[in-house]
Amino acid sequence: MRTNNGEKDGSKSVGKHFTKDLLIAANKAAEKKGLNRQLVKKWVRSLPKDVKLPIAFTTLHHFAGGEPVETHMRCMFVCPEGEIASVDCPMDIYDSLPGDAKATAEFM
Repeated sequence: MRTNNGEKDGSKSVGKHFTKDLLIAANKAAEKKGLNRQLVKKWVRSLPKDVKLPIAFTTLHHFAGGEPVETHMRCMFVCPEGEIASVDCPMDIYDSLPGDAKATAEFM
């Protein structure tokens, strides 16, 4: 049996998601580049090492503080507490995130 995302065993593909290490990298880059959406470092450090934070929404973004900057991805993701948080993520880090963007779209 195939599901709507092509998996043979009936399981769903995991959509794009942050691991703790990649979220730390994205947040550090956002801070270094002065991007608008950054996370509280203490909260990020408190996450379990094996956490997977599914991305619920993305949009390309081109500004920081009202000024044009290098294109980056604004990512909204689901926190372990069930809340939504957002971080501005450089494209090289976004492209390296595990998971399948198509599965993310199908999940939503």
